[in-house]
Amino acid sequence: MNHWHIIRIRQMHYNDAKNKLEREIHNAQFQGHRYVEIIHGIGTYTLRNMTVEYLQTLNFVKLLPEESGFNPGSLKVELEIPDEQIRRKYLL
Repeated sequence: MNHWHIIRIRQMHYNDAKNKLEREIHNAQFQGHRYVEIIHGIGTYTLRNMTVEYLQTLNFVKLLPEESGFNPGSLKVELEIPDEQIRRKYLL
């Protein structure tokens, strides 16, 4: 069973949501969270589209396929975790 780290950007303004996503996805990676669920809400899919576009620019993120029973208000990703030595250096 996977433990999911949650990033919530639902109901945020676009720029605030993007800044939070950028900050928290990197923090999650260096804290060793392999699986992340990003809750963006449904609405007009503005935040979802921004999230997908941003994540596609990162070489350490893999969007997970939508499974049966998926939540249309969130995306699930898998992060490549740096080795312990790099993580310690980053967290100092």
